[in-house]
Amino acid sequence: MTSTPSFSTQWRVLQVVWLAVFFSLVPYTLIVQMMAGPSRPGSLGDGLVMPLGLVAAFIVIAVAFLRRTIMKRMAASMDHSEFNVLRTYRAACIFTWIVLESIALLAVVIVFSGASRFMFYVFLGLAVAGFVYFRPRRAEYQQLDELFQA
Repeated sequence: MTSTPSFSTQWRVLQVVWLAVFFSLVPYTLIVQMMAGPSRPGSLGDGLVMPLGLVAAFIVIAVAFLRRTIMKRMAASMDHSEFNVLRTYRAACIFTWIVLESIALLAVVIVFSGASRFMFYVFLGLAVAGFVYFRPRRAEYQQLDELFQA
């Protein structure tokens, strides 16, 4: 017979997953530092900075909206046990973190296309800020729990 792990155990697992995804940004930084050549003014990378910058900004805005929408829709369609609340919160968090990681991938594309490393760090900073802002928080979980109870 299997039993459901306690809330505190599942919460710690969620925090470990957040740390693992957050620190997955480190290899991108190492790759750029070790392999990217010097920036080439006027290259394809300079032309990509603005469009991909707008995409990155859109990703952050969309993630904020989609995270809340995912939690509300899942709350409306599930039974109201603590396990389902945490599962919904976990799914929304992991979705958010994976989408935020794509900003760092855009940064790698920009650097390898010839843009400066400074632009890589701007994009990476945006991804890191998103990770810090969307880290697992008990207050947010409790708001979701209240949505389930409503």
